[in-house]
Parts: sequence; C-alpha cells; structure tokens
Amino acid sequence: MIDERGERFAKGDRKIIKDVNTYGWHVVKVMPQGDDPGWAYSVGMFRTLEHPEILIFGLPDTSMHAIINHVGERVREGAKFADGVEDGDTLDGYRCVFKAVDKFWYPWIFGYGRWFYGDDEFPALQLIWPDKQSHYPWESEYRKDLIPLQPLLYEREIDRSRGAALLKSLQKGNGAST
Repeated sequence: MIDERGERFAKGDRKIIKDVNTYGWHVVKVMPQGDDPGWAYSVGMFRTLEHPEILIFGLPDTSMHAIINHVGERVREGAKFADGVEDGDTLDGYRCVFKAVDKFWYPWIFGYGRWFYGDDEFPALQLIWPDKQSHYPWESEYRKDLIPLQPLLYEREIDRSRGAALLKSLQKGNGAST
C-alpha cells in the first residue's frame, strides 16, 4: 500500500490504517515481558471520533482489547471520557477511572500512535481499573500484588508513577508491539 505522500507501508502498518478506516480505531497490544505488564491502546479514536486514545495496563490481552473496543463503541454512541471521569458502565460490575497520560510517556508507550499521527499531538487517557474490592492503585487498601501491573502514567515523576522498572526495561528495548 502507498499513501498520498508516496510512502510505502508494511503489512502491519496497512492493518492499522485499514482498521482505522473501517472501524474507527485499531487496538495495539504489547505483550508482557519478564516483570513488565502488558498493555493495549487504541490508535485512531482521536482522528475518527475526536476522542482521546485509550490505554490499559495489566489485564489479559483479550480483555484489554475488548474493553478498548467497548469504550470506542460507547464513544461512537455519544459517551465522552475525560481526565478524572469515573465510570461504572465500562467494566462489568466495577467502576474505573480515566486519567490523562502525561506526554513524557508517549515515546515509550505509544509507538504506533506516534507513527500514525506523525507526532505526539494526540490526547490519551489511561483507563485505570480497581482491585476486586473496588480500590484504586493510589489507595492504601489496593492489593499490593497488583501494583506492578498498572503504572500510573498520568504522573510524570517516575517514582510517583510506579513506572521505574517499566521505563528501565523499555529503555533497554524490551517492549514490542503486536
């Protein structure tokens, strides 16, 4: 495939473009590696729906994919999510909260998003899920074993984000999009 600028696209790139044109977005999944959590994010929601892209960490890849698609369908039907919005209709039986991702994290997390948009000029929200007792990661009651699965990328400061190990791994080149 060749775009209007004459640029050739690889097969994976063509899939992203086709999905965005067909469905309104594509879901990129990054598989867990070692102690790093996996994550998934949308590409194209901002272009087609004028809505921030959605990012999720630490759940099974099929679950993250389904959740992003569910959010996208809700947005298509008129729902709008923004920084700090808590929602009870996205996760079956649980509330979640959306937080704006700090641009510091974009080069490390949104490889295909940055490629698709040509820069970092797109908004993104991290969907943050609670533990089974409905506690969020910033609450002291949150299950300690879940903390490494969900870095808080609305925080720019590495320690506050709990993303130091993830960032160190990504700097070594241990994250690959699929």
